[in-house]
Amino acid sequence: MFVPRKLQKRTHPGRAQTRTDEHYQDACAPQTHDTPAAHSVDVDAGKLERLVGFLHAVLNPLHVALSARDEARTLPTSTAWSDLAAAIAARGSGIHLARLLQLVPGLATRCKSISLLAEALTTCKTRAAAGWYGLDAFRVTWSDGYAEIVRDLVAADGIAEVLGSRLVYIEHIPPTVRTRPQATEYVARLLKDGADAGVFGVLEPAVVQHALMANKTAELGGRWVSGRGFFVLDARSVEYLCDAYPWDLAQRVHKGEPLRCLSWSQWERLHAMYAHQLAQQSAAPSVKVEDKWWRGTMLLLRLPVREGCLSVPESGDRTVGFWNRHLKPQLERHVPESIAYMHTHHDAVAIRTAHPACATQLLAHFPQLHRMPPSDEDDQWCQLPAKIHNAAHTRLLALDHNHPR
Repeated sequence: MFVPRKLQKRTHPGRAQTRTDEHYQDACAPQTHDTPAAHSVDVDAGKLERLVGFLHAVLNPLHVALSARDEARTLPTSTAWSDLAAAIAARGSGIHLARLLQLVPGLATRCKSISLLAEALTTCKTRAAAGWYGLDAFRVTWSDGYAEIVRDLVAADGIAEVLGSRLVYIEHIPPTVRTRPQATEYVARLLKDGADAGVFGVLEPAVVQHALMANKTAELGGRWVSGRGFFVLDARSVEYLCDAYPWDLAQRVHKGEPLRCLSWSQWERLHAMYAHQLAQQSAAPSVKVEDKWWRGTMLLLRLPVREGCLSVPESGDRTVGFWNRHLKPQLERHVPESIAYMHTHHDAVAIRTAHPACATQLLAHFPQLHRMPPSDEDDQWCQLPAKIHNAAHTRLLALDHNHPR
């Protein structure tokens, strides 16, 4: 029988395998490819995650309200954003998911079914959108805090008057929190004001200070540097965080979380003090080495460490990292952020503090410490580069406000 060339067996006759061998190898061969069902599950999971991220970005109350404000000022007729903002502000019985598909720009192209949208909204609600809305029988009902932000931002003449009482600046967020949704979930866990409390936005300080609070439009979804930022909450949650995690360093060391919080009014006050301090530094004459402003900042801890409040492991290389791990936490537990640098100096540890007042406080807490002789202190400082000199002097001047000399 004639067999087309494409169907002819290409193997050499001498190497041809029997059907039994082929069947045996097929049965023993490892399954390297996923089944169609597993592949479908992976695709569906990825699609759901992308949809959740999209919903968290576009349903952010600041994004909805500011988009509606911009379009109301440029377009004569109502738009999708203005219709969505009006429906949210009206609240009523909520919005059916079928209508939400039409109201949110770009949502209909990413989501083709109401069931998928319901699953994505449920997932988003349990994560970063907690406190934004409720979902029941394919109908979204917006929370009081969410609807108030949208309604007030759309109706107000200026953004600052609406956001002023709702902004809190948080610093020292753990490094594991790297994205806006993660930051939203982290701060939401800190709140204890009730189920309705939610985090309605994570913003860059520059965006808040130079754009939003100056009543200018800004890109809310731009790059965010983790570790700190402004968060949009309700006024009661702002007050709670500022009381629980105050900016005062002396109180912060007794808290479980290494956070510091500022309300917008406190932020403005601190920023004004910082600007005033910079103006004074620029107007002040350049620092001369002969001034010896560093006197009183260097301490010594004799080695080996005798019994007392301080304890240092006997084993280990006496490097800067060693002292930072074992000695610095003990010192700063009593005088927060007082240590600038530590290194081994002959038969002792040289401890450079940020301010002479910090050195005095450390001496009062730890009898094992001693002041470095003035001549040795001058030698130590004269060996340092100009960049370190300038940075240390700048910080010393900033601390003069709290520790006058």
